[in-house]
Amino acid sequence: MTIISMEGASAAGKTTTSAAFTARQRRGFELNLTFIEPQQRYFRALNEFCPGLVQFIESVDIQSSVAQIEPSLPGSRNDHRYSLELFDFMVNWLAANPAHPGGRPNPFLSHSD
Repeated sequence: MTIISMEGASAAGKTTTSAAFTARQRRGFELNLTFIEPQQRYFRALNEFCPGLVQFIESVDIQSSVAQIEPSLPGSRNDHRYSLELFDFMVNWLAANPAHPGGRPNPFLSHSD
């Protein structure tokens, strides 16, 4: 089973005393935000093809995430582990659904240009 956290893509609520630490932590943050929607589409498609393969959880904090994940692990499916049908689905879906139609975003271009 794959578990996807649906945590809001925001740095709100994170505080730090070091500006250098903050800058280091945010390096590539904007580029990483562009991956969220394509990943969600991919995992939703996997779950439609193989129901129960992916579990989406709302990520609020660590304790609530653990509380949502732990009960689902013992009964999770594993009959898909060597499934050629699932592999073929993944390959075909990825070929037909580019993450970023029109090409990948350029991380070196600012969004204000």
